[in-house]
Amino acid sequence: MDMSLLAVTSVEELKCLASLKEVVGSFWTGGSNVDEKCESGKRYGWCSTGHIMSSALVSLSNFWMPSDVPPSSLESCLAVLISSPEKKGVVHRNCHDLLPYICQFTVNCPKTCTKNTSLFDTAGNLMNKTSYGIWIDIGKYTYLLGNKPMSWEASWRQCCALGMQTLKIDDAEEQAGLTNMTVVFKDDWKVNFNYWTSGTWKGAPVGEWSWCEPNGPTILDQSLTWESGQPDNKNGNESCLHFRFVLNSTGTILTDRNCASKYIYACKMPISTTRKPCVSSCPKKPCQRNVTLFGPENVLLDYPIYGEWYSGCGRNFLFYNITRLDWGSAWDLCCSLGLTLTSLESADKTKCVSKIIKRYAPVTYGDFWLSGTELGCDSNFRWCSLGRNFVNPELRWKQGHPKAGLDCVYVEARNGSVMLASANCDDQKLFVCEVRKKGTSQVALQNECMEIWQITSAELDLLSNTAAFLTANISLELKCFLKCIGVKLGMFGVGGLNSIAILRQAELASMEEPEKMEQGFVAFDECSGKNADDECVTAYETYKCGLEKTPDLVSNMVSNNLGSGPAIEPPTPCIPKRRTCWLSNNFPCVSKQSAIDLLNSQGNDDMGAKVTFQSKTYYVGNYDGDTGNSNPVTAFQRCCELGMRLYEPQTLADFLYARDNITGAFYPFLILGETEFINRTHEVWCRSRTLLTDDMLDPDPARRYPCDESIASVGGDGGTILMFSRSDLDIHDYYINPHKYPTRDYQFQSFICEPM
Repeated sequence: MDMSLLAVTSVEELKCLASLKEVVGSFWTGGSNVDEKCESGKRYGWCSTGHIMSSALVSLSNFWMPSDVPPSSLESCLAVLISSPEKKGVVHRNCHDLLPYICQFTVNCPKTCTKNTSLFDTAGNLMNKTSYGIWIDIGKYTYLLGNKPMSWEASWRQCCALGMQTLKIDDAEEQAGLTNMTVVFKDDWKVNFNYWTSGTWKGAPVGEWSWCEPNGPTILDQSLTWESGQPDNKNGNESCLHFRFVLNSTGTILTDRNCASKYIYACKMPISTTRKPCVSSCPKKPCQRNVTLFGPENVLLDYPIYGEWYSGCGRNFLFYNITRLDWGSAWDLCCSLGLTLTSLESADKTKCVSKIIKRYAPVTYGDFWLSGTELGCDSNFRWCSLGRNFVNPELRWKQGHPKAGLDCVYVEARNGSVMLASANCDDQKLFVCEVRKKGTSQVALQNECMEIWQITSAELDLLSNTAAFLTANISLELKCFLKCIGVKLGMFGVGGLNSIAILRQAELASMEEPEKMEQGFVAFDECSGKNADDECVTAYETYKCGLEKTPDLVSNMVSNNLGSGPAIEPPTPCIPKRRTCWLSNNFPCVSKQSAIDLLNSQGNDDMGAKVTFQSKTYYVGNYDGDTGNSNPVTAFQRCCELGMRLYEPQTLADFLYARDNITGAFYPFLILGETEFINRTHEVWCRSRTLLTDDMLDPDPARRYPCDESIASVGGDGGTILMFSRSDLDIHDYYINPHKYPTRDYQFQSFICEPM
């Protein structure tokens, strides 16, 4: 192990030398004020280590031994003079003087710290500042908590390139300032937990720790807090210093780690007065419901009076159309109802909400305030309900928008077009409020993405079955579901992963197992570069890569985010699903002359038989589960082929007549025609466009207007039409896309066609 002539790199080290009773008198150091061009007096350096002496150290009066006589030109070498622990300092001496000397073990710090000028603009400001991580000011320093794992030495180079120094913690006071972050931001933690520092003992005896600084190594303050049992030099190769945030009473700790391990870089510099990034001004007061508007179990009283409610995209939406309000008042009213002003933060959600708007037009047409604003920060729009800036590639603005000076955002919905636009925040408009459906926060989020992308429970199960997922033919919808979940959790953004968020998930899934966490960091390094033209594919390829590299860790991450969580209690009971002409909207009704001729000649075919009753001809489908004759889609298409339509009874008597006479057999579940939900008082048959009479429908509102997609049918021997639904899936999709459902545990048993 090499030694070198003493370099006193800090006042703390000078104090340490003075405390040694063996060290009294003058001793040579490796310092000199002759630079490499042999010009004396220009700057100081440590010839023994190759580092330039810090100008801050040179300027400290308590570093030098007081003297009234300036040094001569011959006194270009530095010695340390120690008379007592109180009387000590560095002095200039003639390099030819004969003095005792002190040798020291020298920590192997990098010799150069090079700033990458290409990263800065002509004014010297770092470009794309936020792309490097989270910036935070604490005390007298600005810290950069980075967003990429790397080795200890690479961390040093990264900070130098940014014109900063790698994280070093001067003393217990500075560590306490960092610890305070874990108190202030505990409930909204946005950074990672594990970072490299500049600390190492490489080149010195084990445990002789120093901070590597651009001007050379300095010793660690002894008051810093280490993790219990650390440092331990595990396996004899942990010579670099790692820093960790802990969200408990400890706050922050130091540990030793292998220098080749990958942790996230962290840098610091003296606090600067540069202008902070501009953030749009959202309402300051908390978004709280008005308790006087709610009854038992926190249910909003008379909720239909506030406008039109719709269910979709895993959420309940209120299109408030009672009166027009300015943007701030719209925000307040949504909050008072236990909702938030709607955000259209992603292309996925915009697409889903567009379907709702178009499906229920013209009621949903108009201009509706959203939660977006750029108040106080021009051209930096923010979704206030989410606390998230706009992601421009995810947006669809009306031509000519946003317009300068118009600070609030609304959605313009008309003529099948859904566009974002900007307006004066004082303008009077209608608005849209929203809330996630009932459930735990994580399950509700999962269901939201499932509903947007029509994902089945069976497909979802693939995510927790590594072997099956890696060998399955994954649909584009499931790939988009992965992106949707990533966006909702803040782990995925435009162009790939949100590095800080995904690394934080890896940390949380492996925090107490350093080896597993490092495997996750290495996998992130290998997988985060995936970049396909389609971002759904990028999300899938990234997830798949992670599963291949660290399956256990990724499985833990899935469990952490798709498991339990705080319960969400929407302010309303479920929103009745508005029935639509789901078959007619998805399939053309095409007659088939050959099918008509066959039925007329034989009176039956392979799916059913012609029945004539009271001078009217019907077609009754046979029950045959093997051929899928009971599928409403097949029934609808068969009726169309025969130039007929699914049976639409016009009165209760007609309904009972069909149930008891036309089929000639007892069928517990019999498919009827489609109905369309106009409002809570009107329902029409889709083909005949006639109203269903009230006595034909179940008197119980919950059964008449279920919360899920439903299908009109005869239910057993009941005296009313049953609106059949299933809470565990979208019953329409269940029949439209049977290939997505591996098990089919329920089918209708027959159907009736009648003449057009």
